[in-house]
Amino acid sequence: MLVEERWIFVSIACSVSACGGGDSNAPVSAAACFDASTFAPGPAIVQKLEDRTMRWVVEDGLTTFNGVASLVTRTAVISYYDNRTPSSTQKSFYGSITGPEIIYYGHYHSFGSFLNLTAVSETTVYSAPFVERRYTMKVGESFDFSNSGKTRRESPAIVPYEYEYTIVVTAKFEGFEEVSIGDRTVKACKFSEGKKTDWHYRGMRIQWVNPDRPAENIRTLSLTRNGEAY
Repeated sequence: MLVEERWIFVSIACSVSACGGGDSNAPVSAAACFDASTFAPGPAIVQKLEDRTMRWVVEDGLTTFNGVASLVTRTAVISYYDNRTPSSTQKSFYGSITGPEIIYYGHYHSFGSFLNLTAVSETTVYSAPFVERRYTMKVGESFDFSNSGKTRRESPAIVPYEYEYTIVVTAKFEGFEEVSIGDRTVKACKFSEGKKTDWHYRGMRIQWVNPDRPAENIRTLSLTRNGEAY
């Protein structure tokens, strides 16, 4: 299972200034690093990383996924810079928002064909809805995230097949840190998952570090929406 995007669409009492700096009151929960407008339909959000560009769009209207109706679809189109890795598309499907958490039902991931690689698509259905509570955590709090389900892989080159998976992660909200995005600095939430560390800003993961897999360490160089810094 690809778990690159555990992004939250939440309607919370969080002003734009509080979601990333400028508030005179020191925030005490990760809700301060969330911005509901990130997950609302509108202009695409363009996130330029060191090795790829991700173009995020929340689709207008609702959809049905695995028999569950009235779900929101968030799409990320990913383009790599190395001219060797094929572009890919990710879609996540989640339900209505009632607070600082979101209920996910599954996701879809497609890899484009490139050179000797054949196009592949994966559809993942969760065994039970996955409730993402990351942005409800208080400073110093830990939470166990558990997710299981079944993924179906399809490609013109293979017979379709399915496999099951289970993921259990303990995340801790370490607090707030200043993080650079290009030539500007923002206040981000720092989360640890074992040896891995992620930083989130306006509901988006903008930097991550894994000492066991340093080749995957990455940071955001630019984050824009409608041509403006976001």
